[in-house]
Amino acid sequence: MNNGLSAATARSEQRFIGCLLNDDARALDSGLKAADFTDGFCRRVFSAALTLEERGQTCDLVTLTDTAPDIDASAAVDLTTQAVGCGALAGQYALTIKTAAQRRAVAAECLNLARDAQDADKPLSELLDTARTRLDALAGDLPSSGTVSGTDALCGFYARLVGGTVEPVVQSGFHRLDASLCIAGGKLIVIGARPSVGKSALLLHLAMNALDAGRRVLLVSLEMGADELIGRMVARQSGVSVQAISTHRLTETELGRVVEGFSLLPGDRFTVCTTARTAADVRREALRMRANGGLDLVVVDYLQLLEAGRKTSNRVEAVGIISRTLKLLAVELNIPVLTASQLSRASERNDAPRLSDLRESGSIEQDADAVLLLHAANEKENPERDLTLAKNRQGRCGGFKLLFSGERMLFSTIEDGGLQ
Repeated sequence: MNNGLSAATARSEQRFIGCLLNDDARALDSGLKAADFTDGFCRRVFSAALTLEERGQTCDLVTLTDTAPDIDASAAVDLTTQAVGCGALAGQYALTIKTAAQRRAVAAECLNLARDAQDADKPLSELLDTARTRLDALAGDLPSSGTVSGTDALCGFYARLVGGTVEPVVQSGFHRLDASLCIAGGKLIVIGARPSVGKSALLLHLAMNALDAGRRVLLVSLEMGADELIGRMVARQSGVSVQAISTHRLTETELGRVVEGFSLLPGDRFTVCTTARTAADVRREALRMRANGGLDLVVVDYLQLLEAGRKTSNRVEAVGIISRTLKLLAVELNIPVLTASQLSRASERNDAPRLSDLRESGSIEQDADAVLLLHAANEKENPERDLTLAKNRQGRCGGFKLLFSGERMLFSTIEDGGLQ
């Protein structure tokens, strides 16, 4: 291990134990385990402190030496002296200790995985599944970055409130919708529609609006390959039909527009993933993109094409795991996650779809912060679409009409309705 890292960890362990012995109650609420300490003395002191806590006793120099006579009292006194005035830093010391412990655990697990990989009889798929399971288990023990004190939460909220710093990551461009729905960090937004109505196009519309605003976007396409998706993006950018682009039957004028539209796409700010199998795969791709330049928005087309990643008793349970994982991803990375959902066949009998028409709907409806339902009021060939904000956890609901050009992947509003 890096000597600087080892020295920093050792200092943090000693200061933390000093805070603990100085009767700082916060130290025992750190979530640390005795095994997280590399220093044997600090490990024994922390283990004894946990024992005292279980008995309902305070950990100090007297109770410590009574409980563990083998602990050197003079060494403990030295640690308390070094930690005088450091109580406010106990949480930071704990984070350093936990992070170092996780690094050691990852290194050890990688050695185990490397040893397993030498077994020629093990199928590669089994090795990868084992690696994924073991590393996911380690990730689940990471120190929480989402826990804040009540004071910090209040101060942060007030600063954003008076500073006006809460802003959407993406806007739809439909003014009535944007006035009611803020697509901001931590939110799971679901677009529900029957096949061929335009839900993938609406997801793409929102993704490209985000790119136009300078955002970085992960596009998870489970229904289309990368070429087809890029073709749709170019169609929207150039105004040339998807069919003309996909068949390469372009006039000279259209080719010029396609080349210009292609050049305007910010290839350095979006990533296309077509190989995700589970919601956990989506999370890994999101973490990878965030580590390599940043990430502002995840778009998944569409939810029911993902798998749960583990054995479930039925499809409803599997979809529940998927929707919950996507919601947790939005919260973990503080970014919006947009996804589409199929509607059940029962929706074909309704004049307009309802929340209950979401396929395997219970968990989707529960986990989503907002649900948009897209509906072809007449024939699908008719460009008119009804868009209903059927659920909005933090605002009004209602609906309005759009015009959809499937050939050019474009939506526009009809100014004859509005959110009520």
